[in-house]
Amino acid sequence: MTIVIGKRFDQEICMVADTMISDEESGNDSAIPGRLKIITLSPNFTVGYAGHANQALDAIREAHTVLRSDGFDNAIERLRAASADQNHDVDFLVACHRPAAELRRIWEGRISGPLTESAIGQAAIVTKIDERFIQAGNPREDSKNFRLAFIRAFSSRRDPLGDGVGGFPTALHAVHDNHAYKAHSSSHNWKPIKPVWGGTIYEDENELLTGEWSFRHDLMTIQKPGLAILGVEVLQAKIGFVYAPLLEDDARPVKLLEHEGAYTQHQKEMHATMRRAVDQMLQEHEKRFA
Repeated sequence: MTIVIGKRFDQEICMVADTMISDEESGNDSAIPGRLKIITLSPNFTVGYAGHANQALDAIREAHTVLRSDGFDNAIERLRAASADQNHDVDFLVACHRPAAELRRIWEGRISGPLTESAIGQAAIVTKIDERFIQAGNPREDSKNFRLAFIRAFSSRRDPLGDGVGGFPTALHAVHDNHAYKAHSSSHNWKPIKPVWGGTIYEDENELLTGEWSFRHDLMTIQKPGLAILGVEVLQAKIGFVYAPLLEDDARPVKLLEHEGAYTQHQKEMHATMRRAVDQMLQEHEKRFA
Protein backbone atom coordinates (compact mmCIF):
# COMPACT_ATOMS: atom_id res chain seq x y z
CA MET A 1 0.00 0.00 0.00
CA THR A 2 1.04 3.61 -0.27
CA ILE A 3 -0.31 7.13 0.07
CA VAL A 4 -0.60 9.76 -2.65
CA ILE A 5 -2.60 12.94 -2.05
CA GLY A 6 -3.44 15.76 -4.40
CA LYS A 7 -5.00 19.04 -3.35
CA ARG A 8 -5.91 21.97 -5.60
CA PHE A 9 -5.69 25.56 -4.45
CA ASP A 10 -7.31 27.61 -7.22
CA GLN A 11 -4.83 27.20 -10.13
CA GLU A 12 -2.12 25.54 -8.04
CA ILE A 13 -1.93 21.85 -7.13
CA CYS A 14 0.13 20.21 -4.42
CA MET A 15 0.86 16.47 -4.62
CA VAL A 16 2.48 14.54 -1.76
CA ALA A 17 3.40 10.88 -1.36
CA ASP A 18 5.56 8.33 0.40
CA THR A 19 8.11 6.01 -1.26
CA MET A 20 7.41 2.64 0.37
CA ILE A 21 6.88 -0.39 -1.86
CA SER A 22 5.17 -3.43 -0.32
CA ASP A 23 5.72 -7.00 -1.51
CA GLU A 24 2.78 -9.11 -0.33
CA GLU A 25 4.28 -12.35 -1.68
CA SER A 26 7.58 -12.14 0.21
CA GLY A 27 6.33 -10.00 3.08
CA ASN A 28 9.27 -7.63 2.57
CA ASP A 29 8.77 -3.89 2.22
CA SER A 30 11.15 -1.43 0.59
CA ALA A 31 10.77 1.85 2.44
CA ILE A 32 14.21 3.28 1.73
CA PRO A 33 14.70 3.94 -1.05
CA GLY A 34 11.39 2.47 -2.27
CA ARG A 35 10.14 4.16 -5.44
CA LEU A 36 9.04 7.62 -6.48
CA LYS A 37 5.20 7.64 -6.56
CA ILE A 38 4.76 11.13 -8.06
CA ILE A 39 6.02 11.16 -11.64
CA THR A 40 5.93 14.37 -13.65
CA LEU A 41 5.74 13.78 -17.40
CA SER A 42 5.84 17.37 -18.65
CA PRO A 43 5.75 20.91 -17.26
CA ASN A 44 1.93 20.59 -17.28
CA PHE A 45 1.21 16.91 -16.56
CA THR A 46 1.98 14.80 -13.46
CA VAL A 47 0.82 11.35 -12.35
CA GLY A 48 0.76 9.75 -8.90
CA TYR A 49 0.09 6.05 -8.45
CA ALA A 50 -0.92 3.50 -5.85
CA GLY A 51 -1.02 -0.26 -6.28
CA HIS A 52 1.29 -2.60 -8.17
CA ALA A 53 4.40 -0.53 -8.83
CA ASN A 54 5.64 -2.39 -11.92
CA GLN A 55 2.25 -2.28 -13.61
CA ALA A 56 1.85 1.39 -12.75
CA LEU A 57 5.30 2.30 -14.12
CA ASP A 58 4.60 0.47 -17.39
CA ALA A 59 1.35 2.39 -17.83
CA ILE A 60 2.91 5.74 -16.90
CA ARG A 61 5.79 5.24 -19.33
CA GLU A 62 3.30 4.45 -22.08
CA ALA A 63 1.28 7.52 -21.09
CA HIS A 64 4.45 9.60 -21.32
CA THR A 65 5.02 8.41 -24.89
CA VAL A 66 1.39 9.10 -25.80
CA LEU A 67 1.48 12.51 -24.13
CA ARG A 68 4.45 13.60 -26.24
CA SER A 69 2.71 12.69 -29.50
CA ASP A 70 -1.06 12.76 -28.92
CA GLY A 71 -1.76 15.06 -25.96
CA PHE A 72 -3.40 15.04 -22.54
CA ASP A 73 -6.64 13.22 -23.27
CA ASN A 74 -4.99 10.23 -24.93
CA ALA A 75 -2.44 9.97 -22.12
CA ILE A 76 -5.25 9.97 -19.56
CA GLU A 77 -7.08 7.33 -21.60
CA ARG A 78 -4.00 5.11 -21.49
CA LEU A 79 -3.98 5.34 -17.69
CA ARG A 80 -7.71 4.63 -17.57
CA ALA A 81 -7.24 1.50 -19.69
CA ALA A 82 -4.50 0.26 -17.36
CA SER A 83 -6.71 0.76 -14.31
CA ALA A 84 -9.52 -1.20 -16.03
CA ASP A 85 -7.34 -4.22 -16.79
CA GLN A 86 -8.34 -7.10 -14.49
CA ASN A 87 -4.71 -8.18 -14.38
CA HIS A 88 -3.70 -4.78 -13.01
CA ASP A 89 -4.18 -3.40 -9.51
CA VAL A 90 -3.42 0.31 -9.90
CA ASP A 91 -5.03 3.68 -9.22
CA PHE A 92 -3.79 6.99 -10.55
CA LEU A 93 -4.03 10.63 -9.57
CA VAL A 94 -3.46 13.12 -12.40
CA ALA A 95 -2.62 16.81 -12.02
CA CYS A 96 -2.56 18.84 -15.21
CA HIS A 97 -2.84 22.38 -16.54
CA ARG A 98 -4.68 23.00 -19.84
CA PRO A 99 -3.87 25.84 -18.86
CA ALA A 100 -6.57 25.71 -16.13
CA ALA A 101 -5.68 23.41 -13.24
CA GLU A 102 -7.31 19.97 -13.13
CA LEU A 103 -7.02 17.19 -10.56
CA ARG A 104 -8.56 13.82 -11.48
CA ARG A 105 -8.60 10.33 -10.01
CA ILE A 106 -8.44 7.25 -12.26
CA TRP A 107 -9.51 3.88 -10.88
CA GLU A 108 -11.24 0.68 -12.05
CA GLY A 109 -11.58 2.02 -15.57
CA ARG A 110 -13.17 5.26 -14.43
CA ILE A 111 -12.07 8.87 -14.63
CA SER A 112 -13.41 11.30 -12.06
CA GLY A 113 -14.58 14.80 -12.81
CA PRO A 114 -12.39 17.71 -11.69
CA LEU A 115 -11.61 17.43 -7.97
CA THR A 116 -10.46 19.79 -5.25
CA GLU A 117 -8.77 17.03 -3.26
CA SER A 118 -8.24 13.29 -3.59
CA ALA A 119 -6.17 10.53 -2.01
CA ILE A 120 -5.29 7.06 -3.27
CA GLY A 121 -3.83 4.22 -1.26
CA GLN A 122 -3.78 4.15 2.54
CA ALA A 123 -5.45 7.38 3.64
CA ALA A 124 -5.00 7.09 7.43
CA ILE A 125 -2.61 10.05 7.47
CA VAL A 126 -5.09 12.45 5.85
CA THR A 127 -6.83 13.44 9.10
CA LYS A 128 -3.45 14.10 10.74
CA ILE A 129 -2.49 16.39 7.87
CA ASP A 130 -5.77 18.26 8.18
CA GLU A 131 -5.09 18.82 11.89
CA ARG A 132 -1.76 20.47 11.06
CA PHE A 133 -2.81 22.36 7.95
CA ILE A 134 -3.11 26.12 8.50
CA GLN A 135 -5.09 27.79 5.74
CA ALA A 136 -3.83 31.27 4.86
CA GLY A 137 -6.34 32.12 2.13
CA ASN A 138 -3.60 32.53 -0.47
CA PRO A 139 -3.14 29.68 -3.00
CA ARG A 140 0.66 29.78 -2.93
CA GLU A 141 0.86 29.90 0.87
CA ASP A 142 -1.88 27.29 1.25
CA SER A 143 -0.07 24.90 -1.07
CA LYS A 144 3.15 25.38 0.90
CA ASN A 145 1.37 24.94 4.24
CA PHE A 146 -0.31 21.75 3.04
CA ARG A 147 3.03 20.32 1.94
CA LEU A 148 4.62 21.18 5.29
CA ALA A 149 1.65 19.69 7.16
CA PHE A 150 2.17 16.44 5.26
CA ILE A 151 5.89 16.32 6.09
CA ARG A 152 5.19 17.01 9.78
CA ALA A 153 2.46 14.37 9.97
CA PHE A 154 4.64 11.90 8.08
CA SER A 155 7.60 12.47 10.43
CA SER A 156 5.57 12.32 13.65
CA ARG A 157 6.10 9.30 15.88
CA ARG A 158 2.79 9.89 17.66
CA ASP A 159 0.58 9.32 14.63
CA PRO A 160 0.41 6.02 12.72
CA LEU A 161 0.95 6.35 8.98
CA GLY A 162 -1.08 3.25 8.12
CA ASP A 163 0.00 -0.15 6.82
CA GLY A 164 2.49 -0.06 3.98
CA VAL A 165 3.22 3.67 4.24
CA GLY A 166 6.76 4.87 4.91
CA GLY A 167 10.11 5.81 3.43
CA PHE A 168 10.69 9.41 2.41
CA PRO A 169 8.00 12.10 2.20
CA THR A 170 8.01 13.63 -1.29
CA ALA A 171 6.12 16.57 -2.77
CA LEU A 172 5.47 18.32 -6.07
CA HIS A 173 4.09 21.81 -6.65
CA ALA A 174 2.21 22.35 -9.92
CA VAL A 175 1.31 25.57 -11.67
CA HIS A 176 0.89 26.26 -15.39
CA ASP A 177 4.14 25.37 -17.24
CA ASN A 178 5.90 24.50 -13.98
CA HIS A 179 5.32 21.06 -12.41
CA ALA A 180 8.33 20.65 -10.16
CA TYR A 181 9.45 18.65 -7.10
CA LYS A 182 10.06 20.52 -3.88
CA ALA A 183 13.27 20.21 -1.89
CA HIS A 184 13.21 19.85 1.87
CA SER A 185 15.19 18.56 4.83
CA SER A 186 13.55 16.46 7.52
CA SER A 187 14.56 14.39 10.53
CA HIS A 188 13.06 11.25 12.00
CA ASN A 189 13.57 10.84 15.74
CA TRP A 190 12.77 7.43 17.22
CA LYS A 191 14.54 7.81 20.56
CA PRO A 192 13.16 11.01 22.09
CA ILE A 193 14.80 12.43 25.20
CA LYS A 194 12.85 11.92 28.41
CA PRO A 195 13.32 14.99 30.62
CA VAL A 196 14.26 14.56 34.26
CA TRP A 197 13.32 17.47 36.49
CA GLY A 198 16.34 19.06 38.11
CA GLY A 199 18.81 17.25 35.88
CA THR A 200 20.52 17.68 32.54
CA ILE A 201 20.43 14.99 29.86
CA TYR A 202 22.93 14.91 27.01
CA GLU A 203 22.65 13.09 23.72
CA ASP A 204 25.58 10.86 22.92
CA GLU A 205 27.46 12.45 19.99
CA ASN A 206 28.36 9.04 18.57
CA GLU A 207 24.72 8.01 18.56
CA LEU A 208 23.79 11.23 16.78
CA LEU A 209 26.36 10.50 14.09
CA THR A 210 25.27 6.91 13.54
CA GLY A 211 21.52 7.50 13.54
CA GLU A 212 20.88 5.78 16.87
CA TRP A 213 18.70 8.71 17.97
CA SER A 214 17.49 10.04 14.63
CA PHE A 215 18.38 10.40 11.00
CA ARG A 216 18.05 13.28 8.60
CA HIS A 217 17.34 13.21 4.90
CA ASP A 218 17.62 15.95 2.29
CA LEU A 219 15.74 16.07 -1.02
CA MET A 220 17.66 17.50 -3.96
CA THR A 221 15.79 18.78 -7.02
CA ILE A 222 16.63 20.06 -10.50
CA GLN A 223 15.78 23.48 -11.88
CA LYS A 224 13.98 22.28 -15.03
CA PRO A 225 10.25 21.61 -14.56
CA GLY A 226 8.42 18.59 -15.92
CA LEU A 227 11.30 16.11 -15.55
CA ALA A 228 10.92 13.12 -13.23
CA ILE A 229 14.28 13.28 -11.45
CA LEU A 230 14.71 13.60 -7.69
CA GLY A 231 17.65 13.01 -5.38
CA VAL A 232 17.60 12.05 -1.70
CA GLU A 233 20.65 11.97 0.53
CA VAL A 234 21.01 10.41 3.99
CA LEU A 235 24.25 11.83 5.30
CA GLN A 236 24.56 9.65 8.40
CA ALA A 237 24.39 6.55 6.21
CA LYS A 238 26.75 8.21 3.67
CA ILE A 239 24.42 7.21 0.88
CA GLY A 240 22.08 8.91 -1.54
CA PHE A 241 19.53 7.81 -4.13
CA VAL A 242 18.53 9.28 -7.48
CA TYR A 243 15.01 8.55 -8.67
CA ALA A 244 14.35 8.66 -12.43
CA PRO A 245 11.33 6.38 -12.92
CA LEU A 246 10.99 7.00 -16.66
CA LEU A 247 14.52 5.61 -17.06
CA GLU A 248 14.96 3.09 -14.25
CA ASP A 249 12.50 1.14 -12.09
CA ASP A 250 14.46 1.58 -8.88
CA ALA A 251 16.39 4.47 -7.39
CA ARG A 252 20.08 4.54 -8.28
CA PRO A 253 22.26 4.36 -5.12
CA VAL A 254 25.07 6.88 -4.70
CA LYS A 255 27.96 6.38 -2.28
CA LEU A 256 28.52 9.84 -0.81
CA LEU A 257 31.73 9.23 1.13
CA GLU A 258 34.44 6.68 0.39
CA HIS A 259 36.27 6.61 3.71
CA GLU A 260 35.17 5.60 7.20
CA GLY A 261 34.58 7.94 10.11
CA ALA A 262 32.21 10.73 11.00
CA TYR A 263 30.48 12.44 8.11
CA THR A 264 30.16 15.83 9.80
CA GLN A 265 33.47 17.19 8.46
CA HIS A 266 32.64 16.17 4.88
CA GLN A 267 29.10 17.42 4.30
CA LYS A 268 30.08 19.87 1.55
CA GLU A 269 31.93 17.11 -0.28
CA MET A 270 28.95 14.75 0.08
CA HIS A 271 26.48 17.35 -1.21
CA ALA A 272 28.73 17.90 -4.23
CA THR A 273 28.84 14.16 -4.94
CA MET A 274 25.07 13.99 -4.76
CA ARG A 275 24.65 16.98 -7.06
CA ARG A 276 26.93 15.37 -9.67
CA ALA A 277 24.85 12.18 -9.54
CA VAL A 278 21.59 14.11 -10.01
CA ASP A 279 23.07 16.14 -12.88
CA GLN A 280 24.34 12.94 -14.51
CA MET A 281 20.85 11.48 -14.40
CA LEU A 282 19.47 14.67 -15.90
CA GLN A 283 21.88 14.35 -18.83
CA GLU A 284 20.83 10.74 -19.37
CA HIS A 285 17.16 11.72 -19.23
CA GLU A 286 17.57 14.54 -21.75
CA LYS A 287 19.53 12.29 -24.09
CA ARG A 288 16.92 9.51 -23.88
CA PHE A 289 13.95 11.80 -24.51
CA ALA A 290 15.51 14.35 -26.87
